[in-house]
Amino acid sequence: MRNKTIYILLILLTSFIEGKGQTLSDYTKIAIENNQELQSIQHRIEGKGHDIESVGLLSDPMISGGYYVNPVSTRVGDMQTQLTIEQALPWMGTLKAEKGVAQGKKQVEERYYEFEKRKVILSTKQLYYRIKRKQIDKKIYQEQLGIYNKQEEWLAQRVANGQASNVDLLRLRIKIEAKEAKVEETADESMAFQASFNQLLNRNAEETIHVTDQWTELEQYIQDVQAHPSIEIIDSKDQVYQASEKMVRKKQNPQFKVGASYTFIEPYAGSTLSNNGEDALMIKVGISLPFFSNKKGKAQIRSIRSNQSSLVAEKESKEKDLKAAWIGTSKQLQTTHRNIKLFKKQIDLTNQSLELLRSEYLTGKEKYIELLRMEESLLKYKEELSKSQEKAHLLTAMLEFLK
Repeated sequence: MRNKTIYILLILLTSFIEGKGQTLSDYTKIAIENNQELQSIQHRIEGKGHDIESVGLLSDPMISGGYYVNPVSTRVGDMQTQLTIEQALPWMGTLKAEKGVAQGKKQVEERYYEFEKRKVILSTKQLYYRIKRKQIDKKIYQEQLGIYNKQEEWLAQRVANGQASNVDLLRLRIKIEAKEAKVEETADESMAFQASFNQLLNRNAEETIHVTDQWTELEQYIQDVQAHPSIEIIDSKDQVYQASEKMVRKKQNPQFKVGASYTFIEPYAGSTLSNNGEDALMIKVGISLPFFSNKKGKAQIRSIRSNQSSLVAEKESKEKDLKAAWIGTSKQLQTTHRNIKLFKKQIDLTNQSLELLRSEYLTGKEKYIELLRMEESLLKYKEELSKSQEKAHLLTAMLEFLK
């Protein structure tokens, strides 16, 4: 008995855990965490971070040595061996400029990540709302089937009593069969969307998707417009070009080299000099003459500025496209909200009309076909309302992507 109780508790706990995290917000988090493109960009960002650590550092010092096969005689002895150490030093600010370029490249990848992340969020919302629409439509058709089935019962009684025509009953059964087919069709479409949704989440295609069967109320306007990641990508690229030009200019300046050479002297036998056999130390300083690097640097700067000009044109075009998309989507959303209000009002009025028609039909003042037509009108308005509510959510998701 105790084991059975523990087993039941484990099942309930598992159901509770599985039931949690099934909101759109949680599905979005899952999609972001499991998206392979985002994971790839994260690895690139990590790589750019390592690049920052590897630049902006001095080159390794060079140590060299030599042995005089034929010793060179000096006043204090023969030169036998020489050791040299040298260190190259770039122009002041060159290393900092190199690090600035690497940091800018990392920032570009971070902007790409934010852009791709927005795309994943948008795709997740779009599929989620399509699944939601199909499930709500399925519920609408099932509710209508329930109404038709009840009508079939009392209509069959009225036919048996001679108060209604068999034609009315046949018409109703045609509608019932049509709605049953619609329920199956909607369920199949919902399953197809759920498979695509699970693929987006990078998990088993048969995983259950938990979707509420009611639309939430939306705000009609989104006012907090911010910089779009696609624009920030262009700005970050421009910053990289600026840093690259600064680095090229630094590298056009002379480079320095400092070092020292230590020469081992073999003393002369019998020499009375006090410094006989004294080793020699020479301090070395060098400077490069940037004859060729200037020409190369000028060509690089021209290339950088051409790329910057291209970015300016690209940014202007992108901003115009985003503005046009924002205005167009906002207008569509306003129209959709008006349609939602209209369909809600039509549903209320149609429900009132149906109540009157049912009373008049039962008293023989109206034919059943008029009642059936009004039922179909109500169903059509419910379908259009669901369609408009889905559209409003999709348009809102697009505005959130564009802002």
